Amino acid sequence: MSNLSDMETLVTALTAVPEYKTQLPPFYPILAESEVLTLRVILAQKQLLRGHADRERDEFAATNKVIRACWQIPPTPLTDIPLGF
Repeated sequence: MSNLSDMETLVTALTAVPEYKTQLPPFYPILAESEVLTLRVILAQKQLLRGHADRERDEFAATNKVIRACWQIPPTPLTDIPLGF
């Protein structure tokens, strides 16, 4: 593989990851509103918690896909980056 095709592989893998546009709404403050954190409070936020878990799983899968694609690229010295960067 040439350096150019390696870089193209990396760029393709990175651009395939969708842009993260929506910040996750904070659910810890919602759960912390109750003086005692009961099962009822947790169950009231169940759907929100599941939604966050699903989003996190999707983002993890996309990140993992990029990592696996990068593993296939052989190490290439980058002469334009200063030492210690």
